[in-house]
Amino acid sequence: MGEFLPHHGSSGHFAHPGGSSTGGRTTPDFPPGGPSARAVLDQFRALDRSLPGLPSQPILQHFQAMAEELRVAKKDCDAAVGMLSTASRKSSELTTALMQQQGLVDETNALATRQRRRLEELQEEVHCTRDHAAFVEQMVKEYPDEGFYEVILPPLSELEGDLKKINEDL
Repeated sequence: MGEFLPHHGSSGHFAHPGGSSTGGRTTPDFPPGGPSARAVLDQFRALDRSLPGLPSQPILQHFQAMAEELRVAKKDCDAAVGMLSTASRKSSELTTALMQQQGLVDETNALATRQRRRLEELQEEVHCTRDHAAFVEQMVKEYPDEGFYEVILPPLSELEGDLKKINEDL
């Protein structure tokens, strides 16, 4: 946007890029009966005074200052968007890693539950076998001459080995 300057020698024209050229300056032509150059200049001066900034700051300088502020704000915005993008990517990576870790925890918990159940089964089997062995021992003591007893029991050492192995796995 060009700066408007009064054109000397003509009361109805302004110096402005894009208008008709007179003596090296371009000037727009005002239609007859339109506003005078002084009235238009007064309007521009009033507009200059109403804009924020220094009272003597011309519109072009104000526009350039606002354009620079906009450029800086856009640069800050772009930097913030870049940081947000990086943070979002890192958050996504951490979420993925967390989900993988949670999957491992779930698998470990399931294995531990299965091992605990198997341990309980073996402990119950050992308990029953001991009870059965105690019952047979009592019967042999009470009725030693009553006949031939055959008791088939798994060796306790085998059951104890299974229990130790399960305890180590836990």
